[in-house]
Amino acid sequence: MFCSNTAIFKAVFKSVLEQLKNARTEVSNIVRSGIGDLNMTTERDKIFERGKKFYENEDYDKSFVIFKLLSNAGYTPSYRYMGESYENGAGTVTNSDKMVQYYEKAVAEGDHWCSYKLANYYYSKEDYTKAYSMFLKCAANEDSVTKILFLADLMLANLY
Repeated sequence: MFCSNTAIFKAVFKSVLEQLKNARTEVSNIVRSGIGDLNMTTERDKIFERGKKFYENEDYDKSFVIFKLLSNAGYTPSYRYMGESYENGAGTVTNSDKMVQYYEKAVAEGDHWCSYKLANYYYSKEDYTKAYSMFLKCAANEDSVTKILFLADLMLANLY
């Protein structure tokens, strides 16, 4: 007996094929990134460290794939590196909107270095309200490096 509603069958079949294509692309990305030997569910810290090593060695194509996989899986430490990748075009094209999106995610998770990066970005765009808000987050945290950078910027601002 022939299927009475071929349109539904075609739509479902097309959807399944698209999902298979996406899965194939993701598997290919994992293999190319050099993390095929690690379990994405149980070894995220190791995968992240491998991504950082690629980033530090300026192998941005591999690091970007790793950080994107991790950030899509909700691994919060990768948000900073995704922001930096979009800011600097490291393994991808520069994209200010995505940079801000990932830095804001990182700030929401307590990454004060990203609040410093966003403060400077907003300041350069003359959005002083957002810059001020981010600089206050820098000043309020316990991370000495971020606080020193904030205080240095504050002293420089007072010189002008």
